[in-house]
Amino acid sequence: MLVAIAELQSLGGAARRLGTTQPNASRLLARLERHLGVALVDRSPTGSRLTTEGTVVVEWAREALQAMERVVLGSQALGAGRRSSIAVHASMTVAEHLVPAWLAELRRRLPDVHVSLCVCNSRAVVD
Repeated sequence: MLVAIAELQSLGGAARRLGTTQPNASRLLARLERHLGVALVDRSPTGSRLTTEGTVVVEWAREALQAMERVVLGSQALGAGRRSSIAVHASMTVAEHLVPAWLAELRRRLPDVHVSLCVCNSRAVVD
């Protein structure tokens, strides 16, 4: 979500890109900011701009997304001739609001990858 906000400079636009509503995106962003203890986005009627801290977190998020893509593509290469699979763990909120769009995009890009999803508490996701 944060990467999409950075790219579009719009919370509503980011929500549409990820297949959720603006209120859900706003709640998700507020929850992330509370969890991290830092403001990530300056919101205004003319758009959403990353704070300095938000810019740093977005760079980390991009690295994480690239790493995830490497995992998927690497798994696919390792399983050449076999069906590739990936296990995804997500907290309830992420699983409800973000994972469906992510999995749809993954299915579009890599239709032969089997995905298993575990919806669990945040601590288990981190572990």
